[in-house]
Amino acid sequence: MNKKILSLVALAALLGTGCDKETTYITPIEDNIEEEKDNEEKEHIHTYKKEWANDENNHWHDSTCGHDVKNDFQGHVFGDTQIADDGSKFVVCSICSYMKITEVPHKHTYSDTFKYDDEYHWQQATCHPDEKRNYTKHNFGNEIRIDKNGNAFQLCSVCNYKKAADTDNDNLFKVTTDFYGNVLSHTDDQMRFIQSMYFQFMSSDEYPDGQENLSSPNFTKLDWNYTGNNDGVTFSVSISQYPDMKDSFDIIGDSKKTIDLYNLYLGYNYFRINAIHPNGKIDKSNIHEMYVQREGTRNLYVGARMTNCRDIGGREITYDDHIKQGLLYKICGNGYFMDNKKIDDEGKNILRNHLKIKTEINVHSDDSFNFNLENTKVFNTYMDCENKTSKNDFSRNTESIKNVFEILADKNNYPICIHDRVSHDRAQLVVNLLYGLLGIEEDRIYEDYLFNNFGKLGFKCGPGTLSNITNGYMNELSLFPGCSFGQSVYNALRSIGVPKATIDKILDIYIDGEKPIYEEEIYAGIKDMELKNTQSIERDKSSLTDILAPENTATLNSTTTVKISFNLTKRSEYIIYLYLGSKDYSDSKTMNSSLSLIIDNQPVAVSRSSYKEAGMGYCGTRTNFYLVKINEDFVFLDPGQHTLTIKGTANDSLILSGVSVLAW
Repeated sequence: MNKKILSLVALAALLGTGCDKETTYITPIEDNIEEEKDNEEKEHIHTYKKEWANDENNHWHDSTCGHDVKNDFQGHVFGDTQIADDGSKFVVCSICSYMKITEVPHKHTYSDTFKYDDEYHWQQATCHPDEKRNYTKHNFGNEIRIDKNGNAFQLCSVCNYKKAADTDNDNLFKVTTDFYGNVLSHTDDQMRFIQSMYFQFMSSDEYPDGQENLSSPNFTKLDWNYTGNNDGVTFSVSISQYPDMKDSFDIIGDSKKTIDLYNLYLGYNYFRINAIHPNGKIDKSNIHEMYVQREGTRNLYVGARMTNCRDIGGREITYDDHIKQGLLYKICGNGYFMDNKKIDDEGKNILRNHLKIKTEINVHSDDSFNFNLENTKVFNTYMDCENKTSKNDFSRNTESIKNVFEILADKNNYPICIHDRVSHDRAQLVVNLLYGLLGIEEDRIYEDYLFNNFGKLGFKCGPGTLSNITNGYMNELSLFPGCSFGQSVYNALRSIGVPKATIDKILDIYIDGEKPIYEEEIYAGIKDMELKNTQSIERDKSSLTDILAPENTATLNSTTTVKISFNLTKRSEYIIYLYLGSKDYSDSKTMNSSLSLIIDNQPVAVSRSSYKEAGMGYCGTRTNFYLVKINEDFVFLDPGQHTLTIKGTANDSLILSGVSVLAW
């Protein structure tokens, strides 16, 4: 303690002597202040990072002690200009290694399409007309092709440039058939029908009566000369819808230099003639092309014992786009109405080798009409058709339809044939649903239905008007919300439980170009049900091994409550569909006497339709499930979360397997 502090303490002691109060010690304030000043006067030493910091113009060392100070702050010292691999120029600071780009070279952009002359092809720059890339000679290969006008050419595999070819040398084949005009694959009667208008109003004398087989396509005669050795030679013709002849099929001839062509594709066809020698040597002609007029569908010849067979592909979706051909074939079943004879060897060969069938779908109620071809998968997705017990073909077969569409969504199953007996009702239902989904107009769907009368059905479908389907499932489908028939079909399929992903896969499989865009309007679904006090259902699997009833079900009796919550994204009027089943098709029992609906604690008026009007019923031992519009009037709902409560009120119960809420 210094002298000043000692004297202050002594003074304090003297002042306190002789007083009753305790001794008070006084802190030397002035001396503390003086010490703090001494500490502040000591200089703070900043510390800095070893690494350089920099910007575009300078470099420096940042502090590490928390103070906003910089050390060695100075401008860059750039060296000589350097050139990068991409042509850009840059300089580098010799102190901090900062790199500064001084010049960026222009980068050309090029067209995706090729330009060409007689010898070369290239891609032109879109920024500088004198710049080119991929400037190389044409790649013609050895293939010589013949266009529909009989002109020989070679095709560059890169840019599709056509070069006239000389076919005089080593040319063994010369086609003598004139293909200068468009080839017709339909007979005169078929073409006359296809070119008619207003199918829903046609009279019964404007199409055949289904009593004889008039459904086969027009055959096109192909003639040629062959200058090679003819000893023991037989001929065949390969046909493809692709210029490289992929997926071609062969029509087998004999020693004659002529063959009747059939099952041609709508639009362009490519063919090659083959001369087959006894020693196995094959001479092949150039590839020729012909054009088949695009109208109607591609009807098919599948042997003398088959009727009502056609490719669902070829139909126009838009001006530029058509349904792909060679994917799905609607054909008659094995041995029905064609003198009760089974398919012959010629027909089997066409199914296996022309149509290349990999999958068979049977939608009849039994499997006696199946082909069971070797190495072919068979799906029995049984359906029943119109009778007094049910409302229409769509509503009674919803479970089967769901399963068929799952098969159609698997690209590994193609090509596929689908059939029942003569394929005018059940198989046609699947085709019409698919047509609607793909964007085919209703008139064309009516045309396709009435075209069945060219087959040997044993009866006439669609008498006078199209009441068979317009008053049945076509009308039922049209009642689903939608600004187009395609949107209505989309909503119908989604409402019975066909997933959106399944529909998207099908659109991708059948359409190469622009696809229909459908608004998603399903706000509740089968898998979302909360089942309370429900009773499980025993299913009879004695005859139907593949398609029975839905897995998620509830029996609506007097003790049952089903709740489903759903979220709405827009304010609108809504329709509620229940997916119901019952073996009872009574005229006296009604929907409103069997169940009640409540949305958000508010009662909803239930439809007063009878079980029969709603489409109840069963096929044999199978309970069919139906999509029933259940609210009597539209229900107006706001956006947000809602809860639908369904209560059974009858002892004779309905079976519930799903709920759909659709905006109108």
